[in-house]
Formats: sequence, structure tokens, C-alpha cells
Amino acid sequence: MRKNIPKIQVILEKILKKKYRLLYKKMNKDELLEEDIIDATNFYNKERSNRLLYHDSDLHVLIISIVICLILTPTRGTLEELYCSDYPLENGKINIFYLLHHHINHRENSQILPKLLRLVSEIKPFGAGQRMMKLLYKDLFDSTIFTQWTKIAAGAYGTVYQCQTNIAEPTTVAVKKMAVSESIFDRCRIHDIFTEITALETFRMEGCVTHLFDFGVDSDYYYIVMKMYPHSLKQWRVQQKGTFNEMLPIYLNIFKDILKAMAIIHNYKTTHYDIKCDNILLDYQISENTPVSSISK
Repeated sequence: MRKNIPKIQVILEKILKKKYRLLYKKMNKDELLEEDIIDATNFYNKERSNRLLYHDSDLHVLIISIVICLILTPTRGTLEELYCSDYPLENGKINIFYLLHHHINHRENSQILPKLLRLVSEIKPFGAGQRMMKLLYKDLFDSTIFTQWTKIAAGAYGTVYQCQTNIAEPTTVAVKKMAVSESIFDRCRIHDIFTEITALETFRMEGCVTHLFDFGVDSDYYYIVMKMYPHSLKQWRVQQKGTFNEMLPIYLNIFKDILKAMAIIHNYKTTHYDIKCDNILLDYQISENTPVSSISK
């Protein structure tokens, strides 16, 4: 364990591991017995009853709201670097997102959620608090509406699937799926996900980024639900059979659209760190006979 890990986190981890070392081993091997679960539940209830925070719902809600306020910047609603990191423990920070996720979704805290959602909705800039809650509280997202999961891409930060929905529109979507951290020592995935969601919502009306339909979390995964585009620029390019001179007008129009999109993004002081043909999605079907004017935006 590294020296720069917050002292309180080290103390809590040592207490829990010392008292429940055997329980941890059984959990990993799926050997939990009913008496083990009862023992853990009794320990939790005892510790909870000893904390005044849980005896006053208004105070409980206020404290969580303040924590969420502190981890969001008041100007753009992005994550505050003073408290947040993708590797928090290695950078001497508390893994606040891991703790909040499990705290908010614990069944004993369900009664405070309506009040917490109302208070968090008042955080400025508007939408930042709700965005954070959707990535923390699993009851705000229903993954069961998506069926027929077909893998279409995979990367370092998640896997993208084409899915069908049980709603009238859209009937087909692309869903990016990322696993929830299993341990407090794991990489904090919500750090990148929140930034991506913030960017997609910021440019929602500009038409220069992937159209976002919804996002959320359940017990196992984070989800980002987006428009299903016909193909990426790379997929389209390898299918073309025309000569370079024949295709040049279309290439130039696509390039012009890409430059427009990047200019808009940079005007918002946002940086895209992974510009490549796989990440450029075409919202129109293009053939060799497509008039240039029909694809210009």
C-alpha cells in the first residue's frame, strides 16, 4: 500500500480486512454461508447506528449534496481535479466515486433519494448534479429495454454494441458498456465517463458529436446510449471502389465537415484526444454517384 493513500482510507481498510479477512476470501470463492451474511449485516447495522449522520435524514442529504458540489466545478460542471482522479489512491485522494456509488445504492439509504435528487438538481451549472446522480444511482436507468446485443467495437475504455429497443423511436441504438469498479483500488472509470457525458451534452445542439440518447449505471455496468450511425469513416473508406480523382470532391467535403466540427469543439476549449477514422461517424449514406452538394453540411 502506498504512503500517499489518505490515512482514513488506510485505517478503514485495515479494520475491515482484519475483522472480515475470512469473509473476503469466501466472497471471492463464492463460498458465503447464510451466517456469514448475517454477521456482516449485523456489523453494518451496528456501525450505522453509532453514527449520528444516519439519525437525521436532512443532515444526511445535505452532506452528500455538499460532497457532490465539491467534486464539480462551478463554471463548466466538470470534475474538480483537487478531489478527483482516474487513479485516486495512487494520487493521494479518496476514491469518492466508489464510496458514493455504494452508499447511494445501499438499501438502507433508499428513503433519502427523492430528497437528495431534488437538492442535487439545484447545483450549478444546471444539469451537472443530475448528470452525476445518473452515473451513481442505478434506479435512474433501465438497461432491460435493450435487447439483441451485437458487439461492433471494443476499446480500452469499453465495448460498443448495436442493440434493439422496446420503444417506438429509436428502434436501434449503439450502447457503450463499461464495467463498474469491483474494488476501491481499481481505476476510477466514472472519471472518464463523466467527462465524456459532459462533452456529449455540451455539444448536443451543435450536431458535431455523436447524438446522446441516455446514460446511466446498474449494479455491474455503466451505459452510454447513442445514435446508431450507418458506418464510421474508416468502414466507408475501405468500401469505396472509385479512383482518387473520382472520389476527391466527396473526400474534401467530408474533410470540411470534420474541420467544422473540430473548430466548434475547440471554441468550447475542449480537446479531443483520439481523432481517427474509427471515431468519425457518418450520418449519411454515400455512394460513388452521390452529388457533392448532398453531403455538404
